[in-house]
Amino acid sequence: QKCRMMWLIDELGIEVFRSEVEKRMPGKKLERASKEELVKKQWERRDYLGVHPQKQEGLSYVGIHIPVGRVQADDMDELARLADEYATGELRLTVEQHIIIPHEDNNKIDGLLNEPLLRGRFSPEPSLLMKTLVAFTGNQFCGQAIIET
Repeated sequence: QKCRMMWLIDELGIEVFRSEVEKRMPGKKLERASKEELVKKQWERRDYLGVHPQKQEGLSYVGIHIPVGRVQADDMDELARLADEYATGELRLTVEQHIIIPHEDNNKIDGLLNEPLLRGRFSPEPSLLMKTLVAFTGNQFCGQAIIET
């Protein structure tokens, strides 16, 4: 049930969600933990795809689009090779089912972006429709699913 809570809050908005919770509270009152807004707008969903500067001088990270979150072993090996060659060898996964290669030397970014793998399926700059598609396992592996994938 908790998995879908973020979508409910996203759809209703925090204040409507809060009022619905208050209606169900014994005292009909839900005290705030703080008088100020603790969730800063800058931390709402960010777009990780593409090249972005890091806090560290001279470094950037590159968010790579994984079509519908599916990557084969050979492609993953190639992504690992790219991370080794152009950065520190680290790959990070996002909740949107994409991959980030952090700690890239800014002088090497053009070389990375010109790699054949990133000029094809795994583009850092996918179309708007493609960038928002994700894979779902369906009821074979998810207790909340009602259909097969």
